[in-house]
Amino acid sequence: MKQPSRSLYRGASGAIGSFRCAPGHPRFRDSGPAGGHLIVFPREPVVIRHAGRRPVIADSTVVMIYNQRQEYTREALVPAGDRCEWFAFDAASVLEARAAHGDRADDLERPFGELMRAPIDAGTYVLARRAFEHARAGAAIDAHWLEEACATLLDRVMQWACGVRAPVAPAHVELAEAARVLLAQRFCEPLSLGELAAALGVSAFHLARVFRAVTGETIHRHRTELRVRAAIERVADGVPLTRLALELGFSSHSHFTHAFRATSGITPSALRARCSIVDECIDSPASWGSSSPAAARSRTARKMPHPAAMRHRIPRSTGPRR
Repeated sequence: MKQPSRSLYRGASGAIGSFRCAPGHPRFRDSGPAGGHLIVFPREPVVIRHAGRRPVIADSTVVMIYNQRQEYTREALVPAGDRCEWFAFDAASVLEARAAHGDRADDLERPFGELMRAPIDAGTYVLARRAFEHARAGAAIDAHWLEEACATLLDRVMQWACGVRAPVAPAHVELAEAARVLLAQRFCEPLSLGELAAALGVSAFHLARVFRAVTGETIHRHRTELRVRAAIERVADGVPLTRLALELGFSSHSHFTHAFRATSGITPSALRARCSIVDECIDSPASWGSSSPAAARSRTARKMPHPAAMRHRIPRSTGPRR
C-alpha cells in the first residue's frame, strides 16, 4: 500500500515533502509520531489532536506545527481526507527563528515548545505552494532558491506564531472552532450569518461577536480567505476564471478579482501569468500578501488561543459543495 508521506527534497538544514491520505487508509487516524520538526500547510480541512492537547481545526488559513516525535491523531472533515505539504527544519534553525521574534528558548528536543497552530496570510500560502512545486522539479531544482524559500517560510510562520495571545473563555473557543468546521466544509455555499448561527444553535449576534473575539477576524473575512486559498490551488490549472469564481461562491468575476487581490496582493490573472516566477515570493513578499505579520498584529493578536474540545455539534456534510 502506498505510504501517505513522501519526501521530495532534503537540504543542509531541512526537507520538503507531501502527505496525502484518504479517510479509508489504515494510517489515516494515526500515521505515527512526527518525523521531524515540522511546519505543515494543509490543503484540506481536518481535525488534529496533539497527544494531551485539545483538538483544533487545520485548514488552509493556518499552518500546523510539530516537534519531532510529537504524537497526534486526525479526524476527516471532507472526503479528500488529509492533503498537505510539510517543511522540516533542524532544531537550531527553529530556535533561531523563534529568538528573532522575541521568543527565546533552548530546548533542542522540542524547539517549537508548545506552539501548535498559527494563522498565515495568503502570500505565505502562495510561497509554500511555489516551494513545494519547485521541490518536485527533480533535476531542475535550484537548491539555493529553495533553501532561502524555506528559511523565509520558517521566519514568517514564527513571526505569526510568537505573538502574545490574550486568554479567551473556553466556551467561546469551542463555538469558534465549530464555526471553522462548518465553514471549512461549506465555504462555497452562500450561507447567511443567520443560517450559520442556526446550524450551531446560537444567535447571529453571539456568533459574530464571539468569532471575532476569538480569531481576530470576521466570519465573512475567514470565508473569503478559504475561497481565495481554494482559488490559489486551481488558478494555474487553466480553469476559466469566471467559472472558477462562481464555483467558489463569488457573485461575479469582478467580485472574485477584487477579493483575490485584496487578500493575496495580486490578481488571479496575474498569478496565473507569473506562476513560474518564484523569486518574487521571497524578494518581494509584500506583492504576494495583503499584509505582513507585523502590520496585521492588531487584527490577529488573539487569533489562535488554546482551543477547547468542540461541544457545539454540527451536521456533517459529505464535503464542500463546490
